[in-house]
Amino acid sequence: GGVLEALDLSDCHLCEYRDEAKASAIAPALAGVAQTLRELNVSQNRNLSAAGWQVLLGSLPGGVLEALDLSDCHLCEYRDEAKASAIAPALAGVAQTLRELNVSQNRNLSAAGWQVLLGSLPGGVLEAL
Repeated sequence: GGVLEALDLSDCHLCEYRDEAKASAIAPALAGVAQTLRELNVSQNRNLSAAGWQVLLGSLPGGVLEALDLSDCHLCEYRDEAKASAIAPALAGVAQTLRELNVSQNRNLSAAGWQVLLGSLPGGVLEAL
């Protein structure tokens, strides 16, 4: 078998009508490749809820992820920081390996959301934001 190092799940409609089934189905596969996966693109998955993000990214801590693309994911809706709060533990878990984080085009994320999201990275090795 091969070793999966990059996975592109961009614009995959991982959540439809607040149903987390797709994210829940993908999560075990991510857990299975967490020790080899270096790049993950989940951009443009705008409707994924906080619970979906938690399920999807919950398997990443302890892995070797170096690049994560969260661009255009609508990380804040209606001043609700729940998505940022759900993603923060995964970021903290990969802070020692994560070198690139793309959070562009998340226009509605408030100052509090940015603080929660990026506050999980101190002491890390991030080179590009």
